[in-house]
Amino acid sequence: MDVNRIYESVVYLYLTAAKRLFVNPQFPLLVDGREFVPDFVALDPMEKRVWLVEVSWAKSGDKILKKCRDYARHEAQIREQLGAGCPPDWKIGLWLFLKSETAAAVSSKTFSLGDMTPRVETLEKAVAVWEWSQVKPAAEEPHRLIAEPV
Repeated sequence: MDVNRIYESVVYLYLTAAKRLFVNPQFPLLVDGREFVPDFVALDPMEKRVWLVEVSWAKSGDKILKKCRDYARHEAQIREQLGAGCPPDWKIGLWLFLKSETAAAVSSKTFSLGDMTPRVETLEKAVAVWEWSQVKPAAEEPHRLIAEPV
């Protein structure tokens, strides 16, 4: 089995552990005749946000940054493709799960994604099931995952 598929499975469990996100894997979005397929589309009704979730074990962040720029460039069409799943008052964000060194490199780069707020998590954190119960929301970060151990 491909390493990325294993990590996608773990991230799926991570995203659904708190039972507050509606998560759809491999949701195809047709934009300008091209198909974009985020690893997951996660709806967060509490935050009124749709997350386009990408999982990558790559050592370089170049491909994921290009993908993020493509998503940001086509935000209006993506919103249209999501239809009722993304009401007009909801925001669209990018949630990236990357190796820790890649996450650090991506987070340190300044790149403009318009209104699509990027959130970067490490795969190592998502894999550490024994630490999920320690993830608590901070007052300044109400969108943080609140998870219970599986």
